[in-house]
Amino acid sequence: MTAEEKIFSGGVAVITGAGSGIGRGLARRCGQIGMTVIVTDIDKVQAEKVAAGIIEAGGKAEASSARPRWSSTSQWVNRLVQRADANCGRHSPKARYRCRQTGN
Repeated sequence: MTAEEKIFSGGVAVITGAGSGIGRGLARRCGQIGMTVIVTDIDKVQAEKVAAGIIEAGGKAEASSARPRWSSTSQWVNRLVQRADANCGRHSPKARYRCRQTGN
């Protein structure tokens, strides 16, 4: 087991912008090392594809659409973290990564 796997395995990562690019790569890597991944993106279809790929590879993931217009960014992030805690277990603050600016 690598040092990376020891630190993060069993944790939960909430990753925004995970439907493509760097966010997608990070989501896949988190899934590979044993984290449960909450995949979020402005394009929910892309988020669902990435989550499905993580699951197909033997990982745990669920998809979420990006922040709704009625919610502030901090409210949205707090709800995602609460959802991750409720559905997947305690999240790992070390694994939080914000790929794209979602705005307020």
